[in-house]
Amino acid sequence: MHIIYFEILKLGLRVSEIKNLRIEDIEINPIRGGYMTIVGKGDAYRRLPLSNDLISALKEYLPIRSKIPTNSNSLLISERKQSFSRTGLYKILKSYSNRINAFDDNGQPINISPHMIRHVTARKLLEKNDPILVAKILGHSSVQLLLDYYINITDDRIKDALDRL
Repeated sequence: MHIIYFEILKLGLRVSEIKNLRIEDIEINPIRGGYMTIVGKGDAYRRLPLSNDLISALKEYLPIRSKIPTNSNSLLISERKQSFSRTGLYKILKSYSNRINAFDDNGQPINISPHMIRHVTARKLLEKNDPILVAKILGHSSVQLLLDYYINITDDRIKDALDRL
């Protein structure tokens, strides 16, 4: 189940979006591939294609998940057979964060959060893709919001752009 959580994090989903994923939000088709329907902020729906790694993980997980006796239709469920809480999802990530001993430039331990991974995903997507596409993937209602939130325009970046003219 943890591998699915990490693969889902790579989609840049918000914690609330991961927490609210249901089994029926997943579609795996041998011809068209896999898709996930996400309910975002303001109950806005978006449908994202799934990576091959996530499809493979889901193909292994879903049969196991279907055998777990629970009333929950959540995709990810805790050991208590209930939907994960936000705190539970954070704890999973924190445990892995502690294992990899991530440190910042000052040598301080980094507590990796789901939102931090969302930021990394956004920045990586913005390096090679149109901001409109990235806004759609991340579920932003406005491209301007995306640009204000995820792009850090420094003097060095401006100078590089001007030098490339």
